[in-house]
Parts: sequence; C-alpha cells; structure tokens
Amino acid sequence: MRKTREFYKCKYIYIFTKIFVEKIRNSSRNTIIVYLKHWHSACITIPMNRSTKFFLNYLFIIFTFAGFFIIFFNDTIEHALALFIPAAMVLLYLFLVGTALNNCNDYQHAEHQIDRGYSLGFLYTLISIVAFFYRVKDFAGLMPDQLVLAIAFIYLTISITSSIAGIVFGNIVLKNYKKNQYEKTYLQECRKRAI
Repeated sequence: MRKTREFYKCKYIYIFTKIFVEKIRNSSRNTIIVYLKHWHSACITIPMNRSTKFFLNYLFIIFTFAGFFIIFFNDTIEHALALFIPAAMVLLYLFLVGTALNNCNDYQHAEHQIDRGYSLGFLYTLISIVAFFYRVKDFAGLMPDQLVLAIAFIYLTISITSSIAGIVFGNIVLKNYKKNQYEKTYLQECRKRAI
C-alpha cells in the first residue's frame, strides 16, 4: 500500500501514519486491517442532533430574558463589575454555542447559531438604551446633570461592552468552527485516500 505525499500532509494523522507504516513493516496482515479500522473510526464526524438544535434555540430565549432583567435591574446590583455582566453573558452564550457546534456539519445552521451571538449583543445594546430612557423619562428635570450623566454612562457601558463582546467573540467562534470543519474534511479526504 503506497502513500502519496498529500496523504502525509494531514496534521493530526501524520504521527499515526508514521506509527502505522512502522507497524506494517513489522506486522502480519490481520494487524494491518485492525489498524485501518481504528483509523477509519477516528475520522468519522457526527451531525448535530435535534436535541442540540432545540437546546440552542431555547438557550437564546433564556439569555435574552435574563439579560433583559439584569440590564433593567442593574442599579440594584451593588458590585462594581455589574456593568459587565451582560457582556459576560454574551461570552458565555457564544462559548456554549461553540461547544455545541463541535460536531455540526451543517455550515449554514452553525453560522446562523453564531450570528445569534451577534444578535444577542445587539439586543443587549437596545435593551440598555431603552432602560436608560425609562430611568430618566420621569425624573430628567428633577435630577442633577451629574446623576443623569452617571446613569447614561452606566447604560452606555453596558451597550458598548455587550456589542463588542458579541462581535469579537462571535468572530473567534466562527473562525474556530471554520478551522475545525476544514480539518475534519481534510481528515475525511485523507481517510478516503488511505482506504
């Protein structure tokens, strides 16, 4: 069984192939077939199942409502980093989506789910702007300018950090997904050439 140079370009299979070729030289025919079966099973990818799609759809709704309540009631949270909770929620959402998409072969569905991370950051931006106007609509004339400016700064910080988190981390998750898909397809091509 002669291998071409392209076959050895597989990043993750290269070491296994070297070991495999050495075992071929020192083994019987039955052992070679066993090695081929193990290698074949290592390259198979599993498509996304229905329960994962269901989980991702409801995860977006849960994160949207949770972010809404956190942004609207942000003034009741005493911690100094409370402004960054919505951005952390966007990061957590995109991390969960990226983890769930590890074995997804449907690029359009994966891109749709990652785009929801961008949308979540933008929704948090809109919610924070609405929350700001809601807070100052009744008391704008009664509040000192410094207090209105401080409230505006709080909601502006929330809107900017959540949007940036959605854009930056969404791009990272998308690039990671594309890289993993490229490696999986390349491994499948290498497997087809070997068999």
